[in-house]
Amino acid sequence: MRPGVWLACGLALGLVGCGGGGMSRAAHQTRYVGALPGCGLPEATLVRQADQFAFTPGDGVLVINGAVAADGRFSGTLNTQAPDKPPFLLIVRGQIGPEQATLDYTTPRCHATATLKRVHPELL
Repeated sequence: MRPGVWLACGLALGLVGCGGGGMSRAAHQTRYVGALPGCGLPEATLVRQADQFAFTPGDGVLVINGAVAADGRFSGTLNTQAPDKPPFLLIVRGQIGPEQATLDYTTPRCHATATLKRVHPELL
């Protein structure tokens, strides 16, 4: 597994472990991985758990969280700018299916349409 994927997995698991309104550790997770070529990002990860998701563009430190509707549609926004500056929004929206997630990822600098493939857990 590539180092960036390990980082994204760690971030997603760290978020899942946080209490409060976040995703709980006990629920089933589904993970999707793929590239965002329109933004020059070689790898991105989307993790779904029940009616919530976490998306890491570029498998970096930025995480976009949001809700998943009953029909699998999802959307989320992250403002990466300081409060006293104009917004710099990262927006993801799309549709999650059993074996893939299709999405549009938009920032003020790029736009990517991608299909992320489901990653099935490996048995030890």
